[in-house]
Amino acid sequence: MAIKERKQSDIQQREQEGRGLLVRGGSSEELRDILVAVYGTLKRGFGNHLLLSTAVFVSKAKTERKYPMVIHGSGLPFLVEKKGIGHNVDLELYLVNKDELNQLDMLEGHPDWYKRKKAGVVTPEGDVLMPYIYFAPDSYFSKRENLYETYDYGQDM
Repeated sequence: MAIKERKQSDIQQREQEGRGLLVRGGSSEELRDILVAVYGTLKRGFGNHLLLSTAVFVSKAKTERKYPMVIHGSGLPFLVEKKGIGHNVDLELYLVNKDELNQLDMLEGHPDWYKRKKAGVVTPEGDVLMPYIYFAPDSYFSKRENLYETYDYGQDM
């Protein structure tokens, strides 16, 4: 079996077992096996990306289903779990460890504000993965909102 096919088979098996990819990241020997997708201020070039400075970038991706992403007056994006409304939203995928996931949960106010849930995403190569995505409360969406495919408000880059 070719290396790429074996890698894809390993990814699919880990996904079926509820685990993400498994890598050693940065200078740490700590394993990073939790896949998360980010769409806003945690992306590269934005202020909160510092929380992912030791995470392992995996790929760009898009949500498999359409979701509404709104940007309120504060300039912060909110992805609402209303499937079929909006766009296939642009994402970045990262592998994190449990401590990094806890830091992200604190930033996003999970589980009291944003909810961290698994959702399908598609990489540019066509791979479908199931990372965690942070969804805002349903009340953040109204039919009068402008809906966005990507977040680039005030980007540092």
